Amino acid sequence: MRRALALLLLALFALGQEEKTVWDVWSDGQYAYLATGEGVRVLDGALQERGFLGGFPAYALAGEGEKLFAASDYGLYVLSLGDAPKVLARLKDFPARALAVVGGRAYLGGPAGFLVAEVGTGEPRVLGKLGGFSVWALAVVENRAFLATGRGLVIADVSSPEAPKVVGEASFGPAYALAVWEDLVYLGTAEGVLVLAEEAGTWKEVARVAGFRAYRLAVRDGVLYSAGIGGLRVYSLKDPRQPLPIASRQALVQT
Repeated sequence: MRRALALLLLALFALGQEEKTVWDVWSDGQYAYLATGEGVRVLDGALQERGFLGGFPAYALAGEGEKLFAASDYGLYVLSLGDAPKVLARLKDFPARALAVVGGRAYLGGPAGFLVAEVGTGEPRVLGKLGGFSVWALAVVENRAFLATGRGLVIADVSSPEAPKVVGEASFGPAYALAVWEDLVYLGTAEGVLVLAEEAGTWKEVARVAGFRAYRLAVRDGVLYSAGIGGLRVYSLKDPRQPLPIASRQALVQT
């Protein structure tokens, strides 16, 4: 997954003046694709708009091969890449706010729970589901899906995609964002970002960065990026268990 975090920051400020919210961004190296409430916008390296596909709100983006995937209230959209994206296929009846695509499979999260779908070839096909909780962010690492849910952190075993199952849970209240780095989970909650470590099969809080609410978290090259109410915050993970603030920028990010 090649996400352009610098482009995300710039897009948040550039489009914020037009009262548009950027929910996510993904880059194929040539273009940046922005998930907005109106659809998917395509920007070039100079942040000039080169294309737009509307008709649906897009909340999360992922890319694999020659395809772009968008999570929407209307389901999963499979799009072509380039400055004139087109809808290639669609999976309906699962409103989605979170998305990851790995190895020809899409992992979706939303108000109805968690879903795994085959998206490698042809029309998307549902493989398995988990319900009983809302999912607002997710990350897939090997055979485990880490889910930020309405009741905290939920971990699902997806080694059998037709039958995903919950194998771990930690109740920290509603969680809105999530990132995984090394053996740690960074969980965005109303109380700030919690740093979680697994000890003897139980996920425990080992540190907390308080004072704001994060709606997007990402880690790249040992740096944690947090966007949400309070703006953009950047932390060094030289010590992954103790994030060290290195930069911030105030802005209002709506969810």
